[in-house]
Amino acid sequence: MKRNISILFLAGLVLVSMGSCSINARVKRADKRYHIGEYYQASEQYKQIYRRIPSKQRNLRAHVAFNQAECYRILNNKKAINCYKNAIRYHYPDSIVYLHYAQVLHYQGNYRDAAKQYEIYLQSYPKDYVATAGLYACRQVDTWKKQPSRY
Repeated sequence: MKRNISILFLAGLVLVSMGSCSINARVKRADKRYHIGEYYQASEQYKQIYRRIPSKQRNLRAHVAFNQAECYRILNNKKAINCYKNAIRYHYPDSIVYLHYAQVLHYQGNYRDAAKQYEIYLQSYPKDYVATAGLYACRQVDTWKKQPSRY
């Protein structure tokens, strides 16, 4: 009886370890597609992978969410907003996530939230021209809409 329990325990342990290996292998394949520029296929793979990652693996979830968001941003897809939110929620280590999230919000016309994200990014990199210009544009868009040019 004890032998059967130990065999079942060992088999369960092997299955769990194999499941995590398959996730890492899938992430590597999706990363490879991302790096060679196949953004649509990579985004689909990242979407499938993200669902299967346990919430305890925060670093992996953040990596997958950020790369999925990057694919959507490059493809100009609105789904990038939610993916960037997930990357921020799981504490993606690079602050570039705030800049790209702000840019996507800016492109979608959500200027107030974009300005907040630009400000968060500017706390880390105060002299970044892209973020400074984006923040300026978000703050000035109302006056620009009120005074359209003839062009």
